[in-house]
Parts: sequence; structure tokens; C-alpha cells
Amino acid sequence: MKTLRVPGKLFLIGEYSVIVGGRAVLAALKPPYIYGHNAEPLHAHPDSPLGQFRTSHPETPQFSLIEGSLGPGFGSSTADLIAGAYFGSEGELDSLSLQDWYRSKFKAASGADLAVQLDAVMRGEHASRNTLSGYEHGSQVRTLQISEFVKERIFILKGAPETKIRTHEDLKLQRPAIKPERSNLLVDRFTEMLSVDSMDGFSVLSEFAEYLHETDRETVGAHKIRNELSSLPGVRGVKGCGAGLNDHFIVALDHAEGSSNFKNLEECSARLGLSMLGSLGDHLW
Repeated sequence: MKTLRVPGKLFLIGEYSVIVGGRAVLAALKPPYIYGHNAEPLHAHPDSPLGQFRTSHPETPQFSLIEGSLGPGFGSSTADLIAGAYFGSEGELDSLSLQDWYRSKFKAASGADLAVQLDAVMRGEHASRNTLSGYEHGSQVRTLQISEFVKERIFILKGAPETKIRTHEDLKLQRPAIKPERSNLLVDRFTEMLSVDSMDGFSVLSEFAEYLHETDRETVGAHKIRNELSSLPGVRGVKGCGAGLNDHFIVALDHAEGSSNFKNLEECSARLGLSMLGSLGDHLW
């Protein structure tokens, strides 16, 4: 049985800004979404990327989602789209053509998640264990090195599925403009820190989240969670991820797993209805 493994994605910094020409940093994550053929074909909403792709390409065969434990909010809709293009072309992927098609159909979206997931698929599984992906709207993905020290001190907290906001609906809302020149300074500061064995400066995550809060992109619930996580001992920076900064949360913590600070973070996460997935290093593709 032919299968396809597609990583998830996580916006570490830069969502919303990348839509208006700013820069972003994303991670391709495991465990992958695994697609193949079994008794239950994958049904896609007509307005979803895969639903639109099937409308444009009616010859696309049926296929199934065999494994998708990351769940929604980690790029599942673009993973579905990649699988549709893969099975529709008998195991061949034309990355640039698929990205062009996506931009033509979803003009309000950045395309960063699709680009990063496609790049990871093309490079092969386990090709990115020590890298993140830099992205600028309309550009190619670039590789960013990340140190062991840093990736073991950024923790991923999974939000409850029912709190996820539909990205394309969220992008229709009218809000104050984002200034890429301001957000790019924060993204560039974050990028500079990735390969350095130091937690100094990881407050940039909170600064970026606060900027999106000022421009009315952060939901009330995400803002409350961010404030609670920020008050914990050893926390250097907190940011929600995705639409409304509400899908998931990343926390930069002074100490690695097993420390008292980590245990405090675990307890607080459970109280807030979040699931601790572990460190970024545990999940890099």
C-alpha cells in the first residue's frame, strides 16, 4: 500500500505579519500525518484546501488519513491538500505548481504552512532535526539552524480542539494594520538567537504576541492563558500560535524537563486545559 507521510507545522513567530510581506519562522513537526488507502476515505469540507482542490481536479482519487495524532491546528488542512496532490499525480509532487494553485484560491492566506510542509516532504523525513524554516511571503523556504540548548527549552502546549479558530474565517475580520517593519525586527531578533546557547532575549516571543494583541489578533482566552503562563517561575517568553494565537502555545523555559520549573509548567498547563507535548526538540521533523 502506497503511503505518504506529511509533517505538521507550528508558527513559532510571524503569523499574520507574513500575510502582509513580513517574515516568519516555522517548525516542521512529527509525528506525521500518514495517508494511504483503507476502508474510510477522507472527507473534506468543500471550502477546505483539499475540498477546493478536488473541485479543481475532479480526477483526484479517494484516500484515507491513517494516522493524524497531532490533530487540528498543526497544519492538518494543508497536509490533506499535499496528500490530495500526491495521490492525484500517482506519487509525484510538483511543489511550485501546488503552491501557485493554493495562492490563487486562498489569497488571504500566507501559504507559509504549505510551503514549509512541502519543503519538509521533499527533503525527506528526519532531514530537519536541527533546523527550523524561515519564510517570507512569496519567497522560498530557507533553513535556520537551532542549537540543542534552545530546542530543549522551548516547550509546546497543545490547545483543546474545540478552541481552534478556523484560519480562513479569522482572516476575514477587519482589524488594525500590521506593520511588517516592526514585526520583522522581532522575527529577526528571534532568528539571531536560535543558534546561541542562551535564553537571553527569548522575551521576543512575548513581545511579538503583545504586538498582535495591540492589533486585535489575540483572542481574549489566548491572552489570559499567556498571562498565566508568563507568571510562572523560569518562564522567559510565551506566545500563542496560529489564528487568534489560540491554537497552541510555546513557552521558553529556563530549565529542561524534570526541573521544578518544568513541573510547575506541566501543572499550570493541565489547569488551563492544555496538553504538554514536550520540547520542540522532541518533535522536530
